[in-house]
Amino acid sequence: MGEGPASSQAMVSFAVMSSAKNRQSLAGQVALVTGSAKRLGRAVAQRLAEEGADVIIHYRASTGEAQSAVAEIEKLGRKSYAIAADLTNVAEIKRLFDEAAKQFGRLDILVNSAANFLPSSVVSTTEEIWDASLATNLKAPFFCAQAAAPLLRRTKGTIINFADTGGLLGWPGYIAHSVSKARCWRKR
Repeated sequence: MGEGPASSQAMVSFAVMSSAKNRQSLAGQVALVTGSAKRLGRAVAQRLAEEGADVIIHYRASTGEAQSAVAEIEKLGRKSYAIAADLTNVAEIKRLFDEAAKQFGRLDILVNSAANFLPSSVVSTTEEIWDASLATNLKAPFFCAQAAAPLLRRTKGTIINFADTGGLLGWPGYIAHSVSKARCWRKR
């Protein structure tokens, strides 16, 4: 997977998903994975499909990769559908979940995987980098969870938010990213 924030996140995510394996099948469940056209989100979507879930592929601009991810999931015998949405815009988030409900009629799992890793130090962080990091990594997961809540309540579904060590320890070269990942949400 490479080095840096994404590879650390990937190792943790696969370890968590592997430990959950065999506890229960995901057959008949519908998952929406944000940022799932590429990288970690795509790998998570693929794994959910392998475990039996139908998967909604979210993407912002990676149309070709999203369609390829859908095709891979459909080869596994699962249903899949790609939906484009800009997660920095709350109206787009609402449209994403409306379209998901229209296509599948339910939602059991939301995986907030979309993220950006914008390099910047304390000195070089601009307002644009700061705003982009917080909008994608902090604001978007909250409003995705809010939009998904009515669907998830009906199925007693779950939300998975990825965190990474940057939120706890901080990465000097990724200051805005580290701040945007310094959150802990837990369903009570």
